Amino acid sequence: MEVRCKCHGLSGSCQLRTCWRATPDFRVVASTIKRQYRKALLVAQEELNNGMSVLRGRPRGKRRSRAKPAPKTSLLFFEKSPSFCDADPRMDSSGTSGRVCRIGRTSRTGSCDLLCCGRGHALIRRSSIKPCNCTFHWCCRVDCEKCHDDKWVAMCK
Repeated sequence: MEVRCKCHGLSGSCQLRTCWRATPDFRVVASTIKRQYRKALLVAQEELNNGMSVLRGRPRGKRRSRAKPAPKTSLLFFEKSPSFCDADPRMDSSGTSGRVCRIGRTSRTGSCDLLCCGRGHALIRRSSIKPCNCTFHWCCRVDCEKCHDDKWVAMCK
């Protein structure tokens, strides 16, 4: 939570100030959670069953590093996340094959590099017929022509 304030008075003179606690912008919260996820600690299996009050963990992806006591603010996980790249009916995941992606955006959400999991993408031409050049005729009719609309869409292989 963060403190937000607003001034009241003539021309914003701040004769009276009202403050309240509010949730931060969604992007701030999301980036904080993503940063915590990247620093998450894998809890050692031997620590789960012996009832120790101090959980010991290893950073993500580091198998050989020594387990250290996990700080209370750390995000912990017990087992690795499943891969959402491939279809898995047990997890109700359809995978990313056939998903529309964005070409050229390497670090943003929906980029083909991230979404297609290294399988690459194909350009597919989608054709549709849409109304265009519409004219309104006084009371109560609209006449439109039918136009072909062709778009090239990138889809994950």
